[in-house]
Amino acid sequence: MLPYLAQGANSSLEDGAVLGRLLKYVTSRNKIMPALEMYQKLRKARGEAIAKEALGQRDSFHLPDGPLQERRDAVFLAGFGKEPSPHFPSRWTCPSVQPWLYGYDAVAEADNAYQSQPF
Repeated sequence: MLPYLAQGANSSLEDGAVLGRLLKYVTSRNKIMPALEMYQKLRKARGEAIAKEALGQRDSFHLPDGPLQERRDAVFLAGFGKEPSPHFPSRWTCPSVQPWLYGYDAVAEADNAYQSQPF
C-alpha cells in the first residue's frame, strides 16, 4: 500500500477487526475456511479501493510542471478556506472520499456480511 493516504497501519487494524469478528461466528472446524473466504472477499475489495485512491493521490501530488499541475494548483487555490468540492485533488479532505475512508466500521461490515451469508 502506498503511503499517500496514510492507511497502511489503519488497514491492518481493520483487517484484524474484520477477521476477529468473523472468527466469532466459527463454531466448528468446517466453518474456518468459509470465514477466511468471507474475510478475503471483504478485505480485498476495500484494500484495492484504498490502493486506487492512494495512486490517484500520488499522481495528483506529483504532477510535472505544466497545464495539469497548474489546473490542480488553481483548484487548491480556489478552495482555500472553503469546504472542498467532490473529487477534490487532496483525498484527505475530499468530501466524497473522507467519509468512506475514515467512517468505515469493520465490525459492522463483518456482521452484515455474516448475516447476509451465514457459513
